[in-house]
Amino acid sequence: AVNALRTAVEINPQHAGAQFTLGNIYSEMEKYEEALDAYKKAVKIKPDHAAAHYNLAVTYIKLDNKMISEAKKQYGILKALDKDLAEELEEMLKGK
Repeated sequence: AVNALRTAVEINPQHAGAQFTLGNIYSEMEKYEEALDAYKKAVKIKPDHAAAHYNLAVTYIKLDNKMISEAKKQYGILKALDKDLAEELEEMLKGK
């Protein structure tokens, strides 16, 4: 699946959905740096992609507590896009 998605994003690097899905697969494989890169591309291509912002923030949290400020930036964006995901992320950020 990863190879097929890599090929898809090589053919069409502006496909936010493929970037997002690639990020999900990398995250499941615990390849968080790669996931972070894919999610960043997805939100750059489609700034209103709420789930990509959410997953980007979650990946920042998983990577390192030093990235919490980046996760909080995604929270700020997510509040305007999807209140339910924003609330879920807010719970994850409590105490960070």
